[in-house]
Amino acid sequence: VNNVALQSDDVGGTARNLIHIDASDAVEISDANVGQIIRLQKETLADNTSSATDVPDFAVLGTDESAFIFYSIDRGNDNQMGQLWIDEDNSNIIEECAGDDVGVTFSVATGQLKYTTTNTGNAATIKMTVIRG
Repeated sequence: VNNVALQSDDVGGTARNLIHIDASDAVEISDANVGQIIRLQKETLADNTSSATDVPDFAVLGTDESAFIFYSIDRGNDNQMGQLWIDEDNSNIIEECAGDDVGVTFSVATGQLKYTTTNTGNAATIKMTVIRG
């Protein structure tokens, strides 16, 4: 972790807590009482990948474990933001997105998030917040 800042403010009589994490590698936050793991990560997705390829460093989901993923993808001059939901039997993925078509398609197999990409001459950079439960 490069930079972590925790802050508690009282603004206009309303207390708020802020967390800022600037990480070059994945960061995990977990709560043993709740059983959820939140993982923040930034990865590179290769250009022109026609076969479903594992998203780098994505922790495989266990049996009866689902995931909700918020993401942002930059590829060349294009940007897309969205969310993915992987159901608890790890066989279905639902995606909602907005922005440019960055040519990245997601799938899931045996709890592993996978992707394919079109040929644009640019790799894609994905920033993800993964909530597992």
